[in-house]
Amino acid sequence: MKIQKKHIVAGSIALVTLTGAFIYMQYKKLMEYTLGFKNMKGKKVSLNEGVLDVFLMFNNPSKLKFDITEQEYKVFINNQFVSDAVNYSTNAIEPKSSSVLGVNIKFNPSTVLKVLKMNWADILLSPEQSKIKIEMKFKVKLYLIPITIPYVYEFTFKELVQYMKS
Repeated sequence: MKIQKKHIVAGSIALVTLTGAFIYMQYKKLMEYTLGFKNMKGKKVSLNEGVLDVFLMFNNPSKLKFDITEQEYKVFINNQFVSDAVNYSTNAIEPKSSSVLGVNIKFNPSTVLKVLKMNWADILLSPEQSKIKIEMKFKVKLYLIPITIPYVYEFTFKELVQYMKS
């Protein structure tokens, strides 16, 4: 039997389909992760500058090892954008393990209060009414294929204060 053009086309289609299915299955396994708040350290807090180191716990229950090559964060308070941060350091995520991801966040507290149209007393007296939302994007390399993992983490100032006390 002679190999014809239709055999090459059929084989190519099958190879692309199987490769796509394999990549999709690996992506689904990768998306079984969980992410939680670990801790936060205030490096500098003044009226004009706030610098925080925030640490998150990334739990990878899958059998996949991958690298997070970049982390992007956008911080919103009461749905108002207040800051963003990027971490370009590579974090190796081992299979069936937890890893700590850190990011340094810089912001201007005075600008944040102006954007929110609030003062510190409002935040301290009613911490449950101030909601923080962090939109995260983790850029991952899995089998040399770049993938972006989105995640949204929401909490209130009250939850943050309670967590910091424990």
